[in-house]
Amino acid sequence: MRNGVMLGATTLVMVACGEPVPDESGHSQVAESEAVDETEESDEVEEVEDTGVAEEEEVGPFTLSTGSWVITESEVLSDECGIKEHVDRGAPGSVLVVHEAGEGEFFLEDSEGDSDRCVLNGRNFVCDASQAVDDTARNMGFNADIHYETAQSGAFSSDTTLSLRADVDLDCVGSDCGLLSLLLGNFPCNLALGMELSPVE
Repeated sequence: MRNGVMLGATTLVMVACGEPVPDESGHSQVAESEAVDETEESDEVEEVEDTGVAEEEEVGPFTLSTGSWVITESEVLSDECGIKEHVDRGAPGSVLVVHEAGEGEFFLEDSEGDSDRCVLNGRNFVCDASQAVDDTARNMGFNADIHYETAQSGAFSSDTTLSLRADVDLDCVGSDCGLLSLLLGNFPCNLALGMELSPVE
């Protein structure tokens, strides 16, 4: 009986001091408890690692896709001139051609063979403004020419999608410009077009 009491007291002292207490099988209860704690901590670390923020996928370098691109969608974004019914530029089905011009540059050629130099910034680009004269009114008997300047910009939204915007500033030169303004709209004015293109397969 005394041995039993002494064992109980010794057990209490060992627990209080944090010393391992052997069970009936001879194993240390504290050691097993510590092992369980280490396993739980390991699981928690694994859970944190598993639920961590995923690394962003690296985007591969952009490769300019040269060749023919066909306009699939087109819309008039703004029309100060009141001439959208007479505009055939950028109509769906029209084809533009991309020619590589050097590192970070390309030429954008329209269906009439006119080209604008464009500079890339990543997938975005801005083209040099171009000037031209439309003699349609003169050919119709008016003493007037429509001078216009076009500035194009856009982006290769993907390897198969080209988004293009064309801002066109128009002005009329000639004695019949007043009459032409009555028929069409006020000059000078601005016209903005938006287009979506896909590669011609």
